[in-house]
Amino acid sequence: MSTATWLAILWLATVGSCDLVWRRLPNPLTMGAWGAAVILWYVSGKGLDGTVWLHCLLAGGAALGLGLIPYGLRLLGGGDVKLLVAIGLLMGPVALTVSFVVGSLLAGLSAVLVIMYRRAHPLVAVWQPWIDRFSFERGARDPATRTARPLPYGAALAFGAAVALVGRAL
Repeated sequence: MSTATWLAILWLATVGSCDLVWRRLPNPLTMGAWGAAVILWYVSGKGLDGTVWLHCLLAGGAALGLGLIPYGLRLLGGGDVKLLVAIGLLMGPVALTVSFVVGSLLAGLSAVLVIMYRRAHPLVAVWQPWIDRFSFERGARDPATRTARPLPYGAALAFGAAVALVGRAL
């Protein structure tokens, strides 16, 4: 794997960690990747996985256009949309699709674990330390809306993008 791929995996790990711990995706991390994508296109003419820069640009635009719909319905956070755009710009449509599918499956699994946790399901005992560390229910509330913390969808998207990068590099 190239140095750029390793740096992208490090960036994805950082983004995912921020979302898991703080439920925030900082703009310098998400939108900074947009600038990195433009520099990458200028230097190499391609995205991280070898996709032509124009396809990466179209993938980023599609992610923005399609991400605004669930954002408007409050189903997706603004940071998640910006992360999807960054993944599209850096890696192209294939990685964007893989990231979205893997991320959605992982977020769905997290939602099932939260439901099981709320109902004190016996299988949750195995996952109890992980759930306690990144708890969705631990009394942490969003002060603006007074609702429980949302699922860390950005972390799941970052993991999906890492899977796409590693799968393409192998």
